[in-house]
Amino acid sequence: NAEYMGALNSLSFCEEIRSERSERSMQERSARPRGVRMSEARAPPEYEFNLTSLKAALPPICFERSASIALGQLAQTILTTGALLYLVSISPPVLLPIVYLFLSFSMYGFLAVGHEAAHGTNFSQKWMNDALGSVCMLAGFMPFENWRQGHLEHHRWTAHEDLEEYFTYSRTSTPVLRSVRWLMRWLPPVGLFVMHMMYLLGLRGKRGVFLSRNLYFNKELNRPLSLVNLGLHVLQIGALCYGFWAAPVATLKYGLLPLMGCGAVNLMIGYLQHRDDRGATVAFDKMTWTKLRGAMQTIDRSFWPFDVFIHGAARYHVLHHLFPSIPHYRGAVAMAAIEALLGEHYVRDERSALAAYHPVLRASHLVEDKGGNGVLTFRE
Repeated sequence: NAEYMGALNSLSFCEEIRSERSERSMQERSARPRGVRMSEARAPPEYEFNLTSLKAALPPICFERSASIALGQLAQTILTTGALLYLVSISPPVLLPIVYLFLSFSMYGFLAVGHEAAHGTNFSQKWMNDALGSVCMLAGFMPFENWRQGHLEHHRWTAHEDLEEYFTYSRTSTPVLRSVRWLMRWLPPVGLFVMHMMYLLGLRGKRGVFLSRNLYFNKELNRPLSLVNLGLHVLQIGALCYGFWAAPVATLKYGLLPLMGCGAVNLMIGYLQHRDDRGATVAFDKMTWTKLRGAMQTIDRSFWPFDVFIHGAARYHVLHHLFPSIPHYRGAVAMAAIEALLGEHYVRDERSALAAYHPVLRASHLVEDKGGNGVLTFRE
């Protein structure tokens, strides 16, 4: 009973801290004119905690895998995706955009399960994680092993100006960057094919250009698995091509459009987890970057009413970058234990992420070191 009451008091304290921080943030935003962000001259952040102290505060259950929960999330995604595909078949044209929107987030659930597999948090056996991830990532048109190598690099160097894998931190605008920005803002479904070909060919994106450092030469790459993934994608592409030859309307309706929608959601979620239009996140040069500073340049967001489909992938992303070995389904317990320790450094945006996407893209295109101290703030 004493342990139970202690846990309740801890949760209550976390809720009080969360409420106070939310109220303070709302007051700051209301006092700041629209379009004006906090001072861009920043000192490198210093933290009262480190990864060791945070880990000591976490209950052991946070690091426990649960195959039943992972399979339950997979079953949920299969059921909701199947039900929404059925709705596509019976809905009048005027309702199809709404159905496709829900379907896109539902299919992202496969990517969320595949993402857990990439970190080995679904099963204790690596081969089971590899098998599940290889299948689930097909929903996002992604070759699992190649994508995993890039994703692990993203975790190693989050918010590093030069070594970050996913995002370009450029101090000057280029035609390529402007094209990428326009593509992500207005035609994110097309990004599905860009990312697919990039990973399939082993290319890696840096500073808006493709470098010659190919994933297939990465010593950590599981080449047999990568070849299996390549074969699966050849089959997937072949099936789509045959479908457009035999039944083009049905293939477009039940194949290509859902894949494109899932790809768009994948781009949007990935971008919004590390970019902000209100000065909450920064990047660092090689002299200022540390593992903890990079991990803290992450935002927890609400994708209501679609949170139930994506299995906590956006709600507990700060935790995920601090401790990638914690499954997202342990996120609620883990955050209740460390949120008070993170204090004002913890960033959570309660706005609907759908409404925040375009403002974030507009306000976080380039970076500059205005203070000359290695902290790169975002600008338009």
